[in-house]
Amino acid sequence: MIRAIVRNKENTLLLDIPFHRTGLCEQLASIGIWNPQGDIFIRDNEDEKISVKLYSDSYIGNHLIRIFDESDTLSGVNLAVNMVMDADESIKSELEQNLLYDQYDSVKELLTDIRDMSENIQQDRGMQL
Repeated sequence: MIRAIVRNKENTLLLDIPFHRTGLCEQLASIGIWNPQGDIFIRDNEDEKISVKLYSDSYIGNHLIRIFDESDTLSGVNLAVNMVMDADESIKSELEQNLLYDQYDSVKELLTDIRDMSENIQQDRGMQL
C-alpha cells in the first residue's frame, strides 16, 4: 500500500509498509540505522542524518500519506497502515471513502475513527444475536 525510502547518509533502503517489526530492525541495520522505529521520523530533509520519504501507487495510499507529518514515526506509519488494511470488511468501504475524501487530518483521528466504527459493528453484531 505504501512504500518508504529510508536514507542514512549515502545508504538507501526501500521498505514496503506494513512491515514485520523484527524484520525491519535487520533491514535498517543493513544501512547503518540502529535507532528504534519509534525514533525514526517521517522527514524527507537532506540535512537530517536519517530521512524517510513515503510514496504510494494507489489512491488510498496517497491519501493516507497526506495525514502523516514530521512528528510521525516509522512505527506510527506502520501501525496506521496495518489498522487500515486489517479493518473489518464491514467498515472498509466507508473507511476508504473517508480516506479518499480527506476526512482525516491526523493519524490519531484516523485510528479513533477505525476504533469507533469497529466498536459500533461489534455492538450491532451483539444486538443481532
